[in-house]
Amino acid sequence: MLEALLCITLFGFILANRAQMGFANPFQIYFGTWLAIFFGYYLFRDNFIPIETDFLFIMLAVKIFSFFLLVINYGQPRVLLLKNNNISIESVRIPHVLIVQLAVSAALPLVYYRAVSLSGGEGVFTVIGYIRLRSALIENLDGGYGYLSYFSIAAYVVSSIAVIFYRSGEVRLSYLIASVAVSLSYVYLSTGRTFILLFAFLAVGPLIFVGYIKLRGVFFVAVCLAASFIFIATMTAKGISAEANLSENISSFVAGIAGYTVAPLVAFSDLVASDPNLDWGRNMFRFFFALQRKIG
Repeated sequence: MLEALLCITLFGFILANRAQMGFANPFQIYFGTWLAIFFGYYLFRDNFIPIETDFLFIMLAVKIFSFFLLVINYGQPRVLLLKNNNISIESVRIPHVLIVQLAVSAALPLVYYRAVSLSGGEGVFTVIGYIRLRSALIENLDGGYGYLSYFSIAAYVVSSIAVIFYRSGEVRLSYLIASVAVSLSYVYLSTGRTFILLFAFLAVGPLIFVGYIKLRGVFFVAVCLAASFIFIATMTAKGISAEANLSENISSFVAGIAGYTVAPLVAFSDLVASDPNLDWGRNMFRFFFALQRKIG
């Protein structure tokens, strides 16, 4: 069953790479992502609990349906073909973005002092302080960043918009650099590698989708992401250690990447097998539940 999933995602990825469908088209991203996940599980399956055959069958049915949609669109490439690499946001104005940019920049010192407090007074630019900050955020000690955490998401969004504005010639390079620098500061203080991926996709994704960044640029971004992952892993002592040798660090880093990419699939399989109680929107609409609890 796993081999069948590998085959259909591989064939789908090959078909999705047709030049007329455009670089980074939805099918290319979809089948490429799932191919990497299934192949990763195939390589490291001895390190994880076995996935139930019923779950693999469900996944196979979904992938066959997706492949069917790809075949339908394969004969109509004009639906996915990008006419040019221009991108613009007509409903967003620069003054509005600048206000949000100033807000997230002004909040950054507050987030920094909060991070120092959560780390127990240790410098967050030291390994010990960074590990303490990471532990405090995971355990949500004293509420973590609290309301200040909203500024990090806002920073990523305005940087993504700044990239688009710079591409269209509406802002200068200095503004873009300043915006990205603020966002990277929030990424660092978040201590999580997930936030690195989130910011990277928001900032670089639009340029990839419109074809401004080609394969060489994607490779460069991937190298930068890998370097960021290694840096965070070193600072948090998760998989990378200055005391270990190179081969041990490489092995640990590969195992960590496998855990981030393969483990969610295994967890999803276990969740389906456990037949959990349905939440009926309690996660999707948690804001409204929290608001109702707040007002009594």
